[in-house]
Amino acid sequence: MLFWPSGSPRSVLEETANALDLRYWPREPLRLDAVFCRQDHEVVGDFPFPIAVAVEHENNYQTFEQEIAKLLSVRCQL
Repeated sequence: MLFWPSGSPRSVLEETANALDLRYWPREPLRLDAVFCRQDHEVVGDFPFPIAVAVEHENNYQTFEQEIAKLLSVRCQL
């Protein structure tokens, strides 16, 4: 439900990005689960720049610290 293959009906993440007037980036840039970027973003390497929203979700509480550290390493608005 959060993620859909390209060409499928819109995912929750894509709908949320659209509601915020952002673009959902459907890959895992910088090993983040998902990111939103501005409509006028640039592509640097294989990820959008700048990242406006970084998304991580985890089912394993044992890797929680690692996921939080990853989010804290990315400078973005949300």
